[in-house]
Amino acid sequence: MSPAFSDRLARGSFVCTADVLPARGGRPLQLSAEVIEGLRSAGCVVNVADMPSAVLAQAPIAAAVALLKAGIEPVLQVTGRDRNRLAIQADLLAAHALGVRNVLCLTGDHTAFGDHPDARAVFDLSATEILLTVSTLNSGRALRGRPLEAPTEFTAGAALNPSQEPLEPQLARALAKQRAGAAFFQTQPLFSVAAAARFL
Repeated sequence: MSPAFSDRLARGSFVCTADVLPARGGRPLQLSAEVIEGLRSAGCVVNVADMPSAVLAQAPIAAAVALLKAGIEPVLQVTGRDRNRLAIQADLLAAHALGVRNVLCLTGDHTAFGDHPDARAVFDLSATEILLTVSTLNSGRALRGRPLEAPTEFTAGAALNPSQEPLEPQLARALAKQRAGAAFFQTQPLFSVAAAARFL
């Protein structure tokens, strides 16, 4: 496995990331030997999506653990759409116990846009509040202040949209997320050099 994602971020090194969608059935994640070797040789960390567009799929922890077993460092997406603050903390603690160290904190796509539009959305915590939750767990406490048996050691990230117009609200949200504990940001694919330069 290449040097840890957190170490490369701290050094300002180039980081390759890829995305994987968890299976939409009961079988484990299927990646070919060629794909696994390509990801390993490129030193990629791999985002494991949490039901993008609110379309049913496996919980992302299964694919994250499969990636770890294959020697690939995952970034586990954690959304507030389907879980309250108790469930989010429980999922984070379980992921940490299984070896996951990177999380991408997202609000999540609303269920109205997915394949179960009648499902009740939760949204107990926003993306920024999930970041604060991760920071709290890293400090060795639960959200209500109760000490944990052991702290977590997550590197947490957040999403942003460099193409949003006007850009100022996106910048304000990015700053709030950074203050809440975001160590990195990820965007949707960005194909305009001018938009990227303007945002930076």
